[in-house]
Amino acid sequence: MDFITQFHQSVSGRKMINMKAEPDILIPNIYTCQSTIQTNLLKLLAGGTCPIDYPFSFSFSPFTGFLFLYTLSGSGKLNCEHFSAIMTEQTGILFDCTHSFTLQTAVLPWKFKLFFINGNDWDSYHALSPYPIKPFSIPVHSAFHQNLSKLSGIPNQYSDYDAIIMHKALTDILCDLYLANIPAPTPSSSIPEYLVEMKNQFDYHYQMKFSLSSLENTLKINKYRLCREFSKFYGMPPLQYLNQKRIEIAKEMLLTTDYNIHEISSYIGYENTNHFINLFKKSTNLTPSAFKQTVSVEQSALHSPVQ
Repeated sequence: MDFITQFHQSVSGRKMINMKAEPDILIPNIYTCQSTIQTNLLKLLAGGTCPIDYPFSFSFSPFTGFLFLYTLSGSGKLNCEHFSAIMTEQTGILFDCTHSFTLQTAVLPWKFKLFFINGNDWDSYHALSPYPIKPFSIPVHSAFHQNLSKLSGIPNQYSDYDAIIMHKALTDILCDLYLANIPAPTPSSSIPEYLVEMKNQFDYHYQMKFSLSSLENTLKINKYRLCREFSKFYGMPPLQYLNQKRIEIAKEMLLTTDYNIHEISSYIGYENTNHFINLFKKSTNLTPSAFKQTVSVEQSALHSPVQ
């Protein structure tokens, strides 16, 4: 049985005041491959961008596949036997459709991206997280948004080449989501707590001003000792680690936001834009502008028809 037949047989609508929605609003695109591909690839079955300005409530009996939904504005609600999730702006959910569920509007207008996904390779990811997976939030500068755009660009009739792009984007998205839902491993007891604290400051507060002297004052540990021990456990001096972290964030922002170079420099903690450009070039051998242009050209080439 094909997916669309399963979809229509499983769904039923609960009549609501002023409800005029039909279930097909959830599947604006139906995806089929133009030739035979490996069945273990992750693939889109149906979905797309759904701008909804009227209420709906659809209940689904179990069927084969997974629902991936990400809210752009407004909000919606997913209910099942075990939990209920509200999906507000910049949050979403990944749900196993072999469980019964209900999807309904909450705050209108609700605009979201929805995809039904399948593929034998799914088992590799599904085993990583218990059911149900919790809703997730994605930072604005995350590469998640770039991969989501790649999925939105897949044509309804896609080629083997598109199938590889699709599989890669879905793999990256699923890895990001599961990493966000799996508890981080407990740091080795051999790493001093003050080094773990310093690294966490760099990872989550990289916009702040740091110096070895300020870290010495905060942690009450000699700065030369901090530098020596941080290098021992993390492979590089602390300020080099901080710069590397900032450059990685800058790369993501260059590719996924419309911020200019000065705004990105300020956002990640560099008041001097020229200093940021020099550090970026030292790390990548490209200026930020050249990096953005080069990667954009490469991505355009990926989506161009093969000659």
